[in-house]
Amino acid sequence: MSKILREALQNRREFIINQLLSIGVYKTENAQLYELCLSDLEREYRLFKEKRKISEKENILTTS
Repeated sequence: MSKILREALQNRREFIINQLLSIGVYKTENAQLYELCLSDLEREYRLFKEKRKISEKENILTTS
């Protein structure tokens, strides 16, 4: 794997870890964030974003 691609993947992985940490996610059911591969981190981040969207929609419906 080229050095540029490796660095890009590492940067993406660090970005997602930092995003998850900033919202209070420190580990999954089975592992700490730093133990997960990029695809697992992206899945966790995507799941959190989906849950947040659902929560926001529910709040809008209940306050309307």
